[in-house]
Amino acid sequence: ARLVELDQPRRLENLQKLEDLKKHLMDLEKQ
Repeated sequence: ARLVELDQPRRLENLQKLEDLKKHLMDLEKQ
C-alpha cells in the first residue's frame, strides 16, 4: 500500500503535465 501512496503524487504531477501539454497544443492550433 505504501508504494501506491508514494506513487500517487507522481501520477498527479504527470497528469498535470499532460493537461498543460494539451493546452499548449490547442493554443498552437489556434494560432
